[in-house]
Amino acid sequence: MLGKKPIVLLALILLFTGITPANAEVRHPRQEWLRASTAGLFLHWGMRTSPGYTECGDWEKAVTDGGWNAKYWIGEAKKLHAQYVVLASFHSRLGYGRAWPSTIPGSCSTKRDFLGELIAAGKAGGVKVITCMTDDPQW
Repeated sequence: MLGKKPIVLLALILLFTGITPANAEVRHPRQEWLRASTAGLFLHWGMRTSPGYTECGDWEKAVTDGGWNAKYWIGEAKKLHAQYVVLASFHSRLGYGRAWPSTIPGSCSTKRDFLGELIAAGKAGGVKVITCMTDDPQW
């Protein structure tokens, strides 16, 4: 535990050096639209979403054959009066699958650009698109 003297000393150093706590990313102008949003649609899927796949190509084929349509999901978001859609496919034990083409080695990446399709449909429909990704350096 820190005693009172080191904490007071730290506070004085911060005060006299003009250093303030970091908050630029907490209140950055590019985030204002998100702060003003009242709803969002979270699309949470990956390679191991039921029934589960171990090969990226099989997962991509199943999604395509299942009728993936980005305009449909943007339409559903608009029905909910959502201002944004989050595509989460590269973040958890559901499989670290990139739903977009990538030359970065290490984990699954589709040939079809599902994320790009969603972004294009979102732009056309006035809905923002966010992707949720892991911060795990292994991936």
